[in-house]
Order: sequence, then structure tokens, then C-alpha cells
Amino acid sequence: MIYRIEYSDKFQKTIDKFDKSVQKQIKNTIDRHITNLKACDVKKLKGYESLYRLRSGDYRIIYEKIDNILVIVFFDVKHRKDVYRDL
Repeated sequence: MIYRIEYSDKFQKTIDKFDKSVQKQIKNTIDRHITNLKACDVKKLKGYESLYRLRSGDYRIIYEKIDNILVIVFFDVKHRKDVYRDL
């Protein structure tokens, strides 16, 4: 199953603030996740119908998977100690 991938403005702005090595790590994690949705460390967020978190080292990537139209929207990426505060 192939999903259309979208990145929110907030995601783009946040990832641009990280140094290049972290950006590369996050990009590699997303690429690996897209090619095999079951291969990465993904958990469904409790209390949210379609939000998931993808682990990339010390960072967590929040995304929404919309099955009926095959879209994955990446919303935010933050350090693991801060990621759940703003949900």
C-alpha cells in the first residue's frame, strides 16, 4: 500500500532548526518507515483516533495516518522529553 506523504509547516520549521546530523537521522527514519510501515518503533497515541508517534533516537515524530485516502501527515518532531506537552 502506497501512502501520499505530507509535511506540515510546523514540522518543516521545527526540523530546519535541528543540526544536519539530526535532520539526516529523522529523514532516514521517515524513509525507512514509509518503505515498511511495520519495521520502525511506532505506537498509537492513547486518546487520539489516528495519531501515532515514530521514534528516531531521542526524538519523537508525531504523525497522522488517514487510511481511507492513504495519506500520512507528519505534524511535529521534538525531543522525547518535550513532545507530548503540546498535543
